[in-house]
Amino acid sequence: MIAGALCKSEQYLENSTTMTTSNLSVPSSPAPVKVFNQSFLDIHDPTEFAGVLQPQFSIAYTYTVDKQHLPAICDELYTHVLEKVYAESVGKVSLRTVDYVDGRYSGREAPRRYIVVESDTNRGTRSSIFIRFLPFGENLYVAVDSYVLGTVDWLSVFMRGLITLIPILIIFAYLSVTAALSAFTGQFNQYGQRSSGGGLGTGFFCCCVPAVLFLLLLWLDVFRAFKQHGSLALALRQNFSKTPNDQSFNVDDVLMFFKSALPLVIFSVRDVLKGHGLEFQTLDDFVSQVNNVVTISSGGGILSIIGSAVGGKNNRVSP
Repeated sequence: MIAGALCKSEQYLENSTTMTTSNLSVPSSPAPVKVFNQSFLDIHDPTEFAGVLQPQFSIAYTYTVDKQHLPAICDELYTHVLEKVYAESVGKVSLRTVDYVDGRYSGREAPRRYIVVESDTNRGTRSSIFIRFLPFGENLYVAVDSYVLGTVDWLSVFMRGLITLIPILIIFAYLSVTAALSAFTGQFNQYGQRSSGGGLGTGFFCCCVPAVLFLLLLWLDVFRAFKQHGSLALALRQNFSKTPNDQSFNVDDVLMFFKSALPLVIFSVRDVLKGHGLEFQTLDDFVSQVNNVVTISSGGGILSIIGSAVGGKNNRVSP
């Protein structure tokens, strides 16, 4: 059912290759297909590592629609949102679409298209909006999730690096001690026979394997994020992020993006629903709610424009 939506959105993207603007980056080719969740080395969800979920800027609504009209409505929603965000976005905004496939269910369900709208502030804070429209029986599912990702916490990276040295130092110490003992006992071997290296090899194996496993687990999420995005800097940022700060410039930058981009998305969805005679009051209520928000979530508390940061540093979102 979603196949029609994917085809029409891809056609729009192909036709958009000649569009240029200093404020918005539009993909110059059809949406890439990304397979995730094939193994424990993959991400488990498209929004994993995106940052702190902002529930006050997120929705998940359903609308009852005639089943035979669902594909056409999904087509129209993807196309209209892309055109609206492209034409009216301001500031440093990027726009991309990705067709995600859950590797564990490949072949049993169609790809799910995500429209991703992102903005990076001068202070390194990234705000992201993930949009998708999915048919479910005779229902249209409209989902918009918003995230905020802070800057890299280099102190945490340094501390993780120190922890990484522990197993390496243990192996080095083991090899040094066993080598010294072997040399010492060899001097007093009255028969002049060489000591067997079997014990050393077994001990090294028993020491090395746990150390390697420890290192893999220690940096597994960084590897998974790097595999997803192909950027080590972004992978470190996503795993060692500072809590978004409560400085007024930073909070204002985030709120300006959400309060500008989200209404564009929501009003474009509203236009499509209205054109098909569907109820859209919930969308109007959401826009009113967005206009009243003056805080952003820090993942462990609330950051106020005039308040101070509370809560933890962990702003990695996992499913």
